[in-house]
Amino acid sequence: LMGYVRLMNVIALKNGGNGARVRFLSGPQYHWPEETPELVHQAQWLCRPGAIPASPVFPFLVVAEIPVATFQSVGECELIVSSDQPGQVLTITLFEILYDPMATGYLELWDMLSDERIALWAINNRTIGDDGQRTHRVLRVNSAQLYQGVSSVKNTVRIRFAWQKNPDQAICSQFAGCLRAVMQIGVGDTLLPELHVEESAFVDNMQHGLLVERPWSYVRIVRSDFVGNQYAAGLKVVNGSADLFVHNCTFAENEQTGLNVSTIGGFKQINQSVFDGNRGHGLSVWNPDTATERRSNEPIRVHVHTTEFHENWWDGIQFYNSCSDMHILVNFSTFKRNGASGIRTYSCVYGEKEV
Repeated sequence: LMGYVRLMNVIALKNGGNGARVRFLSGPQYHWPEETPELVHQAQWLCRPGAIPASPVFPFLVVAEIPVATFQSVGECELIVSSDQPGQVLTITLFEILYDPMATGYLELWDMLSDERIALWAINNRTIGDDGQRTHRVLRVNSAQLYQGVSSVKNTVRIRFAWQKNPDQAICSQFAGCLRAVMQIGVGDTLLPELHVEESAFVDNMQHGLLVERPWSYVRIVRSDFVGNQYAAGLKVVNGSADLFVHNCTFAENEQTGLNVSTIGGFKQINQSVFDGNRGHGLSVWNPDTATERRSNEPIRVHVHTTEFHENWWDGIQFYNSCSDMHILVNFSTFKRNGASGIRTYSCVYGEKEV
């Protein structure tokens, strides 16, 4: 439920299902009750008295919630989180947002040393109707879509939580705390991946080689092989919103697709890899029409560098972006003897393009 997954020197060979499946829970899949041990023992409450320790043990949780029963209609709280090491960065991931229909607010994250705002996350109780007017949502506790996690520029972050509620009620009718956001803060030399796979092999499994569901912010795959897996893709990353880094990997002879990425946003970078003989597309990247559990901080961006796409049965690369923005860069890569196009892009506006 919190922390990170590391698969190092793993061999997943000839399994009857997936070679490995990693599913991240957040938002509507899991609710954090106040008595949860992680909230009691491993959390800092943004609006409650008591300073964060000078040297916190990472990762830990931060909870933003209206502090007490109050007739006050607006308010805000701040918390500064810092790492001891100047060269490190902090990664902030949203786990849950709850709000009463009568309350609204936002979280603002600032990198202290560069004075750069790195995130503005709205906690809204309103939506846009078909007539273009703002309307109230249904009268119940709402679990908001979560934003993709972000990282600081330097090693110190200021978290600002601002809120607004009905002044006629001290306690909100549907959710006593009115608003709550649960975040995890981790630390590392770079953006901290919730899933890191290195020097591993996923071979001849009956389903996916590796299935990654609902990532929070960042997935990193390096020096690993996905070969001969028999269902959908050698590696599939689906739902959620995350950056993806793939370096020096092999995707060969998988059923349908070597690598299939279907997330709502994020930066995808594939370097120095091989897509060979997959019985479908070598690489397929597509942007769902609407957000599900998470919202992207920016449109999908895809960079493919120094990568080979050879003898895949369909397209070497398929980009499918429906009506959403997608920024694509492919350079210093080779496409040979693929069954259809080297690169094919689809758009609901411009139709189909082949390269």
